[in-house]
Amino acid sequence: MTTAVELPKNLQDCYFYYYSTCKKGATCSYRHEPAALGHEETCKLWLESKCFNRQCTMRHMKIQKPRSQTKCYWKINHKVV
Repeated sequence: MTTAVELPKNLQDCYFYYYSTCKKGATCSYRHEPAALGHEETCKLWLESKCFNRQCTMRHMKIQKPRSQTKCYWKINHKVV
């Protein structure tokens, strides 16, 4: 399910930043908010396309499972050399 109005990428969380490692760093188009790393709750305003705060401490993505229960995509699908 998508939000009613598509927000800019810089207001949407980077999946790799929150669940693994984003190799793009500062050049990534998506949001990297350290204060949101410890939160497992999605911002209610973001769900309504009303949160425009890049420093919001709540998550700006739909969370299927708590981070502690989500396995790293790269560890599952790629061999580490």
